Amino acid sequence: MKRRRVFAAAVAAAALGSTRPRQARTPAQNARIGVLFSGTQASWVPSMAVCRRSLRELGWVEGRNLEPPFRYADHRCERLPTLAAELVALRPDLIFVGSVPAIRAAMQATTALPIVFETLGDAVAAGVVPQLGKPASNVTGVSGFWRESSAKRLQLLHEAEPGATRRAVMANFGNWAAPAGMRSKQAASRQLGMQLDIVHVPAPARVGAAFEQLRRGRAQALRVTTDPMRSSQREQIVALAAAARLPAIDDARAFVEAGGLMSYGAGLDRFRQAAVQIDRILRGAAPGDLAIEQPTRFESIVNRKTLRALGLDLPQALLLRADEVNKSSDAYSCRPLPSPRCRRGPLRSLDELDAAFAALAGERIEALHLFGQLFMLLNAARVAAPVAQHRWPAVSGFEQLIQAGLLLSCTNRVDDDVKRVAHCVGRILKGTPPGELPVEQPTRFYLTINLHAARGLGLTLPQTLLLRADEVLQ
Repeated sequence: MKRRRVFAAAVAAAALGSTRPRQARTPAQNARIGVLFSGTQASWVPSMAVCRRSLRELGWVEGRNLEPPFRYADHRCERLPTLAAELVALRPDLIFVGSVPAIRAAMQATTALPIVFETLGDAVAAGVVPQLGKPASNVTGVSGFWRESSAKRLQLLHEAEPGATRRAVMANFGNWAAPAGMRSKQAASRQLGMQLDIVHVPAPARVGAAFEQLRRGRAQALRVTTDPMRSSQREQIVALAAAARLPAIDDARAFVEAGGLMSYGAGLDRFRQAAVQIDRILRGAAPGDLAIEQPTRFESIVNRKTLRALGLDLPQALLLRADEVNKSSDAYSCRPLPSPRCRRGPLRSLDELDAAFAALAGERIEALHLFGQLFMLLNAARVAAPVAQHRWPAVSGFEQLIQAGLLLSCTNRVDDDVKRVAHCVGRILKGTPPGELPVEQPTRFYLTINLHAARGLGLTLPQTLLLRADEVLQ
């Protein structure tokens, strides 16, 4: 009887929602956001921290002008329809959902209330929306592109252990994306010339048995697929992988922080994107008018401590591409590639700058690397003009030059350096002698790509390069 009353209330609320006009809100008014997740509360804490912070910056503060009733299915997807109906009955201003099963449950519960979703899966492939540019009338959100990023993880695993011939994938075929995902992984593995064994893990209790199957199959490396259920078993998976001495890669930063070897995936910035859409809808925008967004920032992280424990020596190119080398006090170094045409020495005037570009044009160069120099930064427009005129693909260590029109930059950021300096200052003020503190170097570099510049140059950038970018300027 209680379940019938819940569903009856939901139907009545949806009917009322379809007849009353939705009013725009401002931070001066109270708003209610229903939140529906398929996992546990603990598994969504980091993601919701980013979302809350972003909403706060936009003027929406939980407990002051924002009320977010939460519902968690605790990995029991059969509960999602009931939980979605409960939220609809509360008549919120919108519903925020995570994962494809939760999106489907919310869409079945209401066609009137706005729904904002976040999913690492492909919303179009899942049938949630017909296309990214034109979502359903009451649905919008942030959708991933798992095929490309999944193939990238296998590639990274191959680079980390190139001598391994048997690799395994831990998957849950109860996940809607698993069948298509396995076909994509099998295709990628064939291109890399590797054998891929698939281990089905339908429930948390089967994780131990899965590693026993990996041992019998003599797997040499492991890819842990994206699945809400396995997020709650992360520490167990990391411990068993370490005991089996298996290099393993996941999509989440938390996997590396727990002790896993590597991760590659969309960062939590996608929850900031979702918060912006929530804000726009609360202020009156129609969900159907907001295009589905996709993550613009992907991060690659390596755990140096686990690397040493496994006795691996990762290729220098892989380490240099990593956005962060976790748990490391050692600096990586590399030998720069020789350049047949290299202009040396600082530029001190605009005349010297113009003369340098004229000389490069005379040598008929095809691409350009601008080394970091404050003079160039202060004259960004003067630098960008000849680069555009001669149609040179150019890379720089200054993000500001990319914003001025250059193609891409790869560099550390000043705010990260300032944080490390502040940490050293704090330790010295507390009594640590400076001589006992190691000289630190950046462990994270940011890749920014100017897609507008690429189009102007007639370049089609590889999808793998775009996936590695932290920011893509449109």
